[in-house]
Amino acid sequence: MFSYSANTVAAAQGDSEDVAPAIAGGGFHFRTETLTPREREDLYLKLIEDFLGWAEGEYWVDSDVLETGGGYFKAKGRGVTWARGNSNLCVAYAVLLSVFPDRQRFTGHGIPRSLLQDHLRKTMRALCLSNKNCMRHIPESHTWGGPSWQASLEFIGCAWAAHLMEGTLDRCTKDLVAEVLAKEADNLDKPIPSGKTSDTKSEDCIWNAPFLAFAANKLATDPRAPRWDRLARKWALNATSIAGDATSSTTVDGHPLSYWIVSENVFADLTLENHGFWSVPYQFEYGLMGQGDLAYRVFGKPVPEAFRFRARQMWRDVNAVVSLWDGDTLFPHGQDWAWKDYQHIEYFCRQGTSLGNPAASAFESRALQMLRKRQLTGGTGSVCDYDFGYQTSLAQPWAFSYLLHRYFPPAKTISYEQAEAAVYGVHVYPYVRTAIHRTRQKLVSVSWHPRSQAIFILPEGSSTFADPPFFVPYDRDSANTRLIVRAGPGVTVSAADRKNLQPTLERLESTHAGKGMHIVVRRPWGLAVTQYTTIVSLPDEATIYSTVFRAHTDAEVEIAPLFPLRMAMPSGFDKHVRRYRGTNWVNISDHIAFVSPRQIPEDIPEDRFFLTERRTFRVKAGQWFSPVAVAVYVRQPHGEMGQLARRISLVEAPRKKELKLSILSSNGATEIDLWPRP
Repeated sequence: MFSYSANTVAAAQGDSEDVAPAIAGGGFHFRTETLTPREREDLYLKLIEDFLGWAEGEYWVDSDVLETGGGYFKAKGRGVTWARGNSNLCVAYAVLLSVFPDRQRFTGHGIPRSLLQDHLRKTMRALCLSNKNCMRHIPESHTWGGPSWQASLEFIGCAWAAHLMEGTLDRCTKDLVAEVLAKEADNLDKPIPSGKTSDTKSEDCIWNAPFLAFAANKLATDPRAPRWDRLARKWALNATSIAGDATSSTTVDGHPLSYWIVSENVFADLTLENHGFWSVPYQFEYGLMGQGDLAYRVFGKPVPEAFRFRARQMWRDVNAVVSLWDGDTLFPHGQDWAWKDYQHIEYFCRQGTSLGNPAASAFESRALQMLRKRQLTGGTGSVCDYDFGYQTSLAQPWAFSYLLHRYFPPAKTISYEQAEAAVYGVHVYPYVRTAIHRTRQKLVSVSWHPRSQAIFILPEGSSTFADPPFFVPYDRDSANTRLIVRAGPGVTVSAADRKNLQPTLERLESTHAGKGMHIVVRRPWGLAVTQYTTIVSLPDEATIYSTVFRAHTDAEVEIAPLFPLRMAMPSGFDKHVRRYRGTNWVNISDHIAFVSPRQIPEDIPEDRFFLTERRTFRVKAGQWFSPVAVAVYVRQPHGEMGQLARRISLVEAPRKKELKLSILSSNGATEIDLWPRP
């Protein structure tokens, strides 16, 4: 049930009984055509309104700790501090209230406007009074403030809320916010960090630049404002700094890069690493620069070049390639943070509004619909399986995305098919050790990173958006295996901990005039066994997976099931995964199918696939063993599986280093040499 505390809406209405959830999903349907700007604005506001209904129902706290009659939200969560969570809510509340100045009730629960305004004001004051730099600071458990690595994240929402609600806030509260804003801006006059391997410092720059931009423009009469503006540009440019920038004569905002750059925070191809691998959410953090764009636009000033530096190049060369048909992003090294929460939507929105990018705008349209569908089917206002505090970091981008649509003209409208077509082909990212092949029908991603050697084969296609049969989760061990190698009774030569593996790229080439990909990855398992994995992605619907092992010592080798894949639906999209199968083939919901030259194991769960059972081999030094192969077809009708199954064959002669697979696909019969030749 939906319960309110004593001073929430039930009490305000004189009703102490529980109030049932009032979010209904009837009438909402996916649309494959790109949404109009007005439709997007409406959806952002609906997302915010229903999310705030959830916040009011369960997470408000009355508290006299910071001041008598005060309060705040229980907004600490996974990866989100108490201050950041409350600040996120501030801007969401302020957007909703400022857009509808005459509305007196909000959400399906009929929450009074006066209650939302009261909670917003109290939250803003709690953030200021808990800031250690505030003159009225009250030391208590929620103390926060700079210099620190994320003070900007912890206050930018509150600062924007004060601006949006300026006409209704009391002078005392506005003065508190202005004081903290100025002091935290001063704290950012500090060394800019540098780091690109494993733990990028790009994110620090991305968080701080928009904060300084807002301070410089909102407090424009402050004598420190010109310094804040210069620092904003400097932090912004260092967000995408690469080798050579510190000595470059390229001019940005009136100065050479050598004047601005003090770091190297991304690789030369504009990819980056965080948490020890290619963590794609941080690749899309650059969307927060839209908050900086707004800080200039709202106050009538042109957006500096620094805030758009390399933004279009990063989209074209990297981010567009990992953007998917449902508005999600690919995680080539495995999932980071929550699955299907579309936290990157602000990036798409900023590209489509401030930068006029029609392709990104088409992806935003998809992501926005997925978010609304998830929220409606959940029924509470939540949009994913993570905690409330974490989800405030999703609501904040909705608020800024709405503002971007309000203050910038829309991009030209194009279809998703037009948006996606620009990324067809083979894309190689050597610094993060990943290769991606995209066609109209599929995306194939192969990684040879020490932390993750995931392989993904994802069905693509615009028509699927209206009724997705399932998704492929971004498991870090997707399509991988594990080995246990023993040399003699009870003696383990090497363990199967993937973090200890040091895979290398043996071969990578584009085929079929740039429309296909052939890749071979070598993985050592200690000093005892080497595994060679070959992926051949054809220009059509077919992709070939093959692997073979070589022993370097006499040993007993236990191999876990090969080529494990999982299919699933995020919460709110519950749907039975249909499976059809024959002796040597499996078809899952006509969306992805597997055909093997050998019998496929009988005991496979309906939402999974693996090519072989767990097996044990006794091998001699120098022996090649366990060659296997499978053809993977995307968007394949199950009625055609029999014909494909009859036409597949494998010629294997490890001693002769021969491994050839013959298959049938829409481009005809094909024989592929799968032996792992460099």
